[in-house]
Amino acid sequence: FPVTIERQKSSHQKIVDSLLKKLHLNPCYILGVTGTPGAGKSTLINLLGVEFMSLHPHAKLAVIAIDPSSEITGGSILGDKTRMSELAEKNNVFIRPISSKGSYGGITPRMEKILAVLSAWKFDFIIIETVGIGQSEADIRLLVNDLALIVPPATGDDLQAMKRGILELVGVVCINKIDLVSATQAENSLHQFQSSLHVLQQKDIPVFLTTTNASKKIENFLDWVFNKYKKNAHKNLIQSIAENISEKTLVSDLQSLFREWYRINITPGCLADKNKILQDFAKYLLSKK
Repeated sequence: FPVTIERQKSSHQKIVDSLLKKLHLNPCYILGVTGTPGAGKSTLINLLGVEFMSLHPHAKLAVIAIDPSSEITGGSILGDKTRMSELAEKNNVFIRPISSKGSYGGITPRMEKILAVLSAWKFDFIIIETVGIGQSEADIRLLVNDLALIVPPATGDDLQAMKRGILELVGVVCINKIDLVSATQAENSLHQFQSSLHVLQQKDIPVFLTTTNASKKIENFLDWVFNKYKKNAHKNLIQSIAENISEKTLVSDLQSLFREWYRINITPGCLADKNKILQDFAKYLLSKK
């Protein structure tokens, strides 16, 4: 069924839409995890998931790992699951790597439908790992209870280069891989993030120094997540998401169709006449059954 949701053929989507109307959506806690490439998101999620399952052995955990897709072929390596091998061995755990299909919002098209299905399957905790751009993840904030930003220790220039949009959306920050820098550099990064987040959000956002090479160094982050899980696991965020599936899916489908059509039909240097490009794309849409 997840594979059918991911396919773009209208016949598949009609089947999915008819089934979604019959699903009973259950409450669950949804955590979004975003951040810069190489920050250690997948490894941190693996440790988070393993600890969660040890504390809640009868709960069901799902991880949706979004991988970037090629602008040329549209394909994706889907390698995040390899860094969650320990978690993948646990019972009641579902891990699904999915291509972003060129989406610029940090998630994959039809993510709302995937969440609805996972909710109907009575998953208690869902983690969404974005493509890792760390700067264009506005879409995911609408789909999660909380959003965690994972970054390596940053200099002042690194922090300034990070667009303020993502910093305005996050509920917690992990400065990860602190074992690779000095204690002074780690503390400087901590203070810089705390200061910037306070200015942007007008409140104190928790910032943790973490390293996945020592379990003791991620305890504060794990405690924060588990406290959020206890407070929000009974809330049915999925229900409000499902109510907007039709509109979101239409926009997502149009974006996906345009990217695919553009990749095949438009060559570099042909951008002068934007009106003609839009007219040709409109003709293409009208020609589709």
